[in-house]
Amino acid sequence: MNPVEAFADRLQSLSSARLFWAIFALAIAVRVSLLVLFHPPAEVQFAEMDKIARSLATHGTFADAYLVPTGPTAHHAPAYPFLLSLVFRVFGYGSAAVLATAVMNFALASLQYALMPVLADWADIPRSVGVTTGLIGALLPYRLLKEIRWDATLAGASSVVLVLLTTRWWRTREPSLLASLLLGLAWGIGMMCSANLLPVFLVFVLLFAVAAHRLKRPQSWRLIVALSAGMLLAIAPWTIRNYRELHAVMFMRSNFGLEFSLSNNPGTHALGVDNDTIGFTNTYFQRHHPGLNRGEAEEILRVGEASYNRALLHRTIDWIRANPGQFMALTLSRIAYFWFPPYRTQPWKNFLLTPWTILAACGLWVMIRRQRELGLLILALWIAFPMVHYVIQTDTRYRYPIDWTFALLAVLAVQAFRHRGASR
Repeated sequence: MNPVEAFADRLQSLSSARLFWAIFALAIAVRVSLLVLFHPPAEVQFAEMDKIARSLATHGTFADAYLVPTGPTAHHAPAYPFLLSLVFRVFGYGSAAVLATAVMNFALASLQYALMPVLADWADIPRSVGVTTGLIGALLPYRLLKEIRWDATLAGASSVVLVLLTTRWWRTREPSLLASLLLGLAWGIGMMCSANLLPVFLVFVLLFAVAAHRLKRPQSWRLIVALSAGMLLAIAPWTIRNYRELHAVMFMRSNFGLEFSLSNNPGTHALGVDNDTIGFTNTYFQRHHPGLNRGEAEEILRVGEASYNRALLHRTIDWIRANPGQFMALTLSRIAYFWFPPYRTQPWKNFLLTPWTILAACGLWVMIRRQRELGLLILALWIAFPMVHYVIQTDTRYRYPIDWTFALLAVLAVQAFRHRGASR
């Protein structure tokens, strides 16, 4: 037996729990080791989510996301600022808080890839696919800088856990109403980590309904009702809070009008980094973002966050009606940049990730044919998660929450091609 075969046999003999902890520890160790090379900031860099977390840590209020205190806010989904506020309470706002935030994010990033062998076992795909995917994610953290401080790691961990639980539920011959209600609750909790998961949930339910209709299972509508009830039950407290504090019905976040307007105007670019840097310090972004411009922040204080965003939304829709060609060009660019992120300072990533994305698309086709439930769930992620990013300025970190699917599908595609060649 050669070393590769011996290693494969050893993997098969390990339990999912041991594989989970081995990959998790490896991923954490690699990331912490690399952190020393990047010299993180000496203190917290206060973006909107950090300001909300500071307000939670100091006053216990989910508020003050902008340049001046503006009161209660729903600028950000609630989960990550709450986690970040715990870090601030313990470590303050200096270098210790920066390092603690990075370690928290590294744990969330490592969780995604540590769960890959578990997902492989539950979805009945070769364990070698899950282990290889986990090792790739553990050993090659090519988005390390995004993992150090941004909330994308929580969204990524949420997407993995939801796909894992939903795959198990879907593959059960007769899921109970209670199991369906609990799964809906999990989806609602996930939406409080990332609002993008709402359209994913809706597409998943649609695909489930179509599959149930094809299999002639008319009772599946009861499961869909239970799923929806669980999701609504989970998000109800935050929705009620937003209505009481902001006097408007909204889903998770209030800032779509702001982001939509900053991304679609006469001086805008498809990439967020261009909007922030080209013409700095007199860019449209600098002049109109309430986190940077005092006048805009004071306007929120005057009219209220919900009314402010509503006005920006209507103004931007009017601009799009008057400039459909420019809006279409921006949208097409954002779609292309989401699937093939441009790395200007690290061009080697472009040469690696473009074929990686194409390979993953081939893997999705293989997955849908071989393991339909998991394949359709990933398809729902690919269809629905990026939707909002097609109409607002894009950034390389926006694809991070579903990056794990590209690794899993690419590994599956490679294995399928190898087996096909061997059979020939």
